[in-house]
Amino acid sequence: MVLDPSPIRHNGGDHEEEREPFDYLHAFKAAYHAQFGFLLAPDKPVICDDIRVRGLGKTRDSTAESISAEMARLPGVEEEKEHTRVGTARVYFEECGRTDTPLFELPAFAPGDRLVGPAVLLDHSNTILLHPAASATFLTNHLVIDLPSS
Repeated sequence: MVLDPSPIRHNGGDHEEEREPFDYLHAFKAAYHAQFGFLLAPDKPVICDDIRVRGLGKTRDSTAESISAEMARLPGVEEEKEHTRVGTARVYFEECGRTDTPLFELPAFAPGDRLVGPAVLLDHSNTILLHPAASATFLTNHLVIDLPSS
């Protein structure tokens, strides 16, 4: 189900045309009916579990090192950095069931650090789940996650 958020704009933005507020409930019901062929009772409440915002940006930094160049330059570190662990959570993985999984703060890692899963990486705007069979390499501006070939 995809809801089109295009009618939304920042209040006071510089768009010349005025737009009506987007009716998410109506759009949800239309998408639900299109996908399932029916609607639930009108008094059935609709719950918004999450909101996702996608942003697009442009940088003028054309001097940044490429991912492949930085990967070739930086040595990897194979062990977890114990001082960055901020807790543990029970996480379900299909292959191994519920697993005690360490929690780490993403900004605590430096370029060249490597982490082997399972792990949860926490940031102010992201939560990254690292599968038990995966590994992550931290770069200056990127996180490279390697998954085993199946």
